[in-house]
Amino acid sequence: MNLFECAIDGAYLSELPYNIVLYDIIEAPDESINSTPKSIGNGSAYIRQQRESLTVTLRLAIREQDTAKRMEAFAAVQQWAKGGGILTRGDREGQLLAVECVMQPAMASALKWTELVDLAFVAHGDPYWRSTETVSTTITDRGSLTVPGTAPECKASAVITPTGELTTVTIDTGLSRITLDELMHTQPISIGHDANGYLFISSAGQSLLLQRTIDSSDELLVACGTNAISVTANVPVSVEISARGAWL
Repeated sequence: MNLFECAIDGAYLSELPYNIVLYDIIEAPDESINSTPKSIGNGSAYIRQQRESLTVTLRLAIREQDTAKRMEAFAAVQQWAKGGGILTRGDREGQLLAVECVMQPAMASALKWTELVDLAFVAHGDPYWRSTETVSTTITDRGSLTVPGTAPECKASAVITPTGELTTVTIDTGLSRITLDELMHTQPISIGHDANGYLFISSAGQSLLLQRTIDSSDELLVACGTNAISVTANVPVSVEISARGAWL
């Protein structure tokens, strides 16, 4: 990928068979958005205090003199951006951003030879550029995980594997602390976040969100840098903690 290039789900803008020039990539400041409560059953719910968003605008020109071909190029750009996906940029090597396309230029722009057009993409729930590679560590009581990046925090995931019947377990990363109680489980337990950024906890296809104690965090988070992580449980456990680096 060239320094000033971009792709959606691996499809490069420059691969479209038209004379399209990418003039600029503009990132708007993060915005705070109130998030609605998410029900987890039995009348219980949790609320993410804030959900941030990041807007990325691609400013480009379609340099086709023939009006009909310019209209074709315009439609091809719209199809390329439609729906969004995983956005990658040449100047952010090894990083990606999950986005939705929220603005496409009006069709009238296709008739104007000199006019620049904008495509806007928004990342919701996970508003940071993420590393394409995952870092992980496995601990039994105490350990550390070093995560690259410049963002204030990263969402993490964990797989808890007990050696016997697990009734209670706590994972503390410094930024977050999650305790599960009254479990009676012998199968591995997965903790992570869905596509909208909400926490999930499950084992053998069964949600365990209701097993979180009231003082547990609403997300499993780690900081960019070195994190001291501790795990306590009623039986010996092996916990794999993983995260992707995050950049502003």
